[in-house]
Amino acid sequence: DAVQQKADRVLETYRLDYQTRLIGMVPGGGTSWGSNAQFKQWAPDRFARVGAELIRNHSATLLLLGDRQERELCGEVAASLPADSVRVLTSQPLDVLAGILKRCSLVVGNDSGPMHLAETVGTRTVSIFGPVDGSVYGPFIQRVSQRVVSKGLACRPCYRNFRFPPCPWDNHCLKQLPVGPVLEAAISVLASS
Repeated sequence: DAVQQKADRVLETYRLDYQTRLIGMVPGGGTSWGSNAQFKQWAPDRFARVGAELIRNHSATLLLLGDRQERELCGEVAASLPADSVRVLTSQPLDVLAGILKRCSLVVGNDSGPMHLAETVGTRTVSIFGPVDGSVYGPFIQRVSQRVVSKGLACRPCYRNFRFPPCPWDNHCLKQLPVGPVLEAAISVLASS
């Protein structure tokens, strides 16, 4: 369709064709949370470590996705990855972003609009949740191709009634979430049919 063709043309400008295996990564938290978006963001270096493993073990090109304000964050993730295996595609119109997400074999990212969009277009996802309840705000259709990863702590989820309280523990629900569970979920979802 016309929307997918628009997305394909954008990908072609980055020298990505249908032979290239694409894995999307959304390291931001979306602008709807404003200045609190940082509290939904897993560490950039951990995204980079997951990305490096997926590039190496799945012969993939990593697409770092987000809005205009997240370009620097995406660049921070990209900085420690092989330059020929990563592209930063921020600020894409919503229809183009949907087409790009549809082309991905997997999308790994924080709780955000792009993660829901990836699920909507049928792409496999691994969603990272910190203060927000993944069973409430996570994938709408629970299936093997959509996984939620979070740190089991007594204080989470703390986001309730559309409010995020001050965190006395410096957001440890995300700071204590190691790379292992996210990478394991990604590998498992990629293996699902």
